[in-house]
Amino acid sequence: MKLSGGGVPRSTATISRILENLGHEVHIVTILNGVDYNYSGKLFNLEEKREFHSALFRKVFKWRMLKKYFKKENFDLIIDNRTRIQFFKELTFQKMLFRDSKVLSVVHSGNIKNYLPVNRQYFKFLYNKNYLLGVSQHIQNKIQELYGVKSLYVYNAIDVQENTQLSTNHISVDFKYILFSGRIDERVKNLHLLISSYEASVLSVNNIHLIIMGDGPDKESLIHFVRQRKLEESIHFITYDPNPFPFMKKALFTVLTSRYEGFPMILLESLSVGTPTISVDGISGPSEIIQDGFNGLLVENHNPLKLAEAFNKLVRDESLYLKCKSNAKQSVQRFDISEITKDWAYVLKQIFNDND
Repeated sequence: MKLSGGGVPRSTATISRILENLGHEVHIVTILNGVDYNYSGKLFNLEEKREFHSALFRKVFKWRMLKKYFKKENFDLIIDNRTRIQFFKELTFQKMLFRDSKVLSVVHSGNIKNYLPVNRQYFKFLYNKNYLLGVSQHIQNKIQELYGVKSLYVYNAIDVQENTQLSTNHISVDFKYILFSGRIDERVKNLHLLISSYEASVLSVNNIHLIIMGDGPDKESLIHFVRQRKLEESIHFITYDPNPFPFMKKALFTVLTSRYEGFPMILLESLSVGTPTISVDGISGPSEIIQDGFNGLLVENHNPLKLAEAFNKLVRDESLYLKCKSNAKQSVQRFDISEITKDWAYVLKQIFNDND
């Protein structure tokens, strides 16, 4: 966990600001270097404490430092944003590190098994005393369905005013384009679908390019895939930028093709700077953000021709495009930090008033 390079770190930084505004003392614990986002409170970064040549010594040292820090601070509430897929590691965290505090386990993905054990008995053993929070209504419903327990949900927040201000920075792009921004991980983001749909659309022949912004394990293979299709003049790969907002604002629209998400920040952020978006109707998030034909388009997943048709529609139908663009910013006001603060106040009230 670090405060850079993705939706969960950005969301974590925003939550820290919300909690401090609500009058709470906030500590953020990270295990890796990197800070790209505005945050509030005290940052405790384990990576900065000491360097080791041995990975084993590094793990032991970090664990000792973490345990000492948690014992010293004796937190009233731990908001756990980690992925939690290793049983014995989680047993250690839950029974040793978190045992004296209330714990709110947050699930950031519609693929629940990335955050909670599939086995109900393991779940009950590890998390029977934890409060559970999804970042979308879909995730909340899925948790209740899988485990038979109550959970809450709070949407990821954006700062519309801050995003608008950041979007005014100058960028040197002199052609029309659509934009994908995110981690280049094919298992999740399904970027072959994006590239195939772009190829099947009218965008390239109309000199509308595709920018893929981000880094990740599949970047080189995707560059090769683009070269095979002789699209390298129209599809551009650029490295991750902690301020994607100028690119979003200048884009005709942004695109999301993920197999699954939690509550995708690219959709919120794009709309917050007035840019419509097209997304596949994947697991968790897009249908709770996009109102089809109002602020963007929702498309059947895993269907490159349908997605290509959506690209064509938003480019060819000027009245539809202008409608989606004019509605973009107002459509995400309900996710602004000022509104989501109220939801966090409600959740914290529920937790701290629960004496069980």
